[in-house]
Amino acid sequence: MVYVAGAAVVRSQDPGGWSLEELVFEAASAALTDAGTTRAEIDGVCLAASDQLDGRVISSMHLAGPAGGYLRDEVKVADDGSAAFATAVLRLEAGASRKVLAVAWGQREGVAPAQAEAPNPSPCYEREVGLHPLVAEALVVQMFAHRHGIPLGRFDEVADGLHGDAGGNGAGDGIISTPLRHRHLAPVADAAVAVVLTSEPAGVEVAGLAWGAESADPLTRAAAPEATLAALARLAYQQAGVDATAADVVETTERNVFRLCISAAGLGLVDPDGAPEALLGGGLASLNAAGGLFAGEAMFAAGLERIAHAARAVAGGADTAVAHSSYGRAGQGQLVTVLRSVP
Repeated sequence: MVYVAGAAVVRSQDPGGWSLEELVFEAASAALTDAGTTRAEIDGVCLAASDQLDGRVISSMHLAGPAGGYLRDEVKVADDGSAAFATAVLRLEAGASRKVLAVAWGQREGVAPAQAEAPNPSPCYEREVGLHPLVAEALVVQMFAHRHGIPLGRFDEVADGLHGDAGGNGAGDGIISTPLRHRHLAPVADAAVAVVLTSEPAGVEVAGLAWGAESADPLTRAAAPEATLAALARLAYQQAGVDATAADVVETTERNVFRLCISAAGLGLVDPDGAPEALLGGGLASLNAAGGLFAGEAMFAAGLERIAHAARAVAGGADTAVAHSSYGRAGQGQLVTVLRSVP
């Protein structure tokens, strides 16, 4: 079995106040302290890093040391932080490691995400001209709204509730790609996240884990936007022997209000056509109790941050928590983790 021994989320409210190296070091150190261990006892690190978003060539060369990887085995994934978590779980299950740090980060001093992702070469042969990640996302959310007959105005109301007194994400309300507008998106934040995983019994058990990916082009996906997530969620729930509605806490990476509704439906919390009403009516109290991405999205670290918050909830007394991350082009990749308390 694999356990979460400690977790830390470190945020910088002052852009540029900390260097990215300092931010990562603080998160790794805090996670080790939370786990009651030291770097000397860690035998590996799994990093999630994006050269594009970090604004550094091979950014892991700069950040492996601050993340705890100096003179330690290091694995880097160029994907969401939840993929680093999954990699760490596999290393422990295979017996290749005994105690591993999974670390991810995101900082606004790097490159603006929209510009950084525009020249992304994947898929390099089949990419449609103009299919920027935000354009692809707009196609998926239109499919979801149309398939389930949800008026677009309902999503605007959900956005109003999520932004609250902040009034928006600071980018105005202009259209990005119909129906996606700036107000529908979560604001970006500076943060680093670290999680200590171990094969030795600890208070939080990784009871279920499932992930998968679809085609990068949403136009070639045969199933409904929530269908792949639903299949993965059922697998993770089956591994853990739990039901989604029984989870005390559900954390998901809702980068926009449409995606929040898609994820709530895919995780089995609500019927797709009733997702906006459930969110507006407070019927999903267990969803994103820690604030979710609308408290500030740390980009590549978003998925690992949801896992960290879920682990904290279990360590704080919850019996079961579910953490979900949606990443890649228009939710191409999905990962579901079920955590539960150990008596």
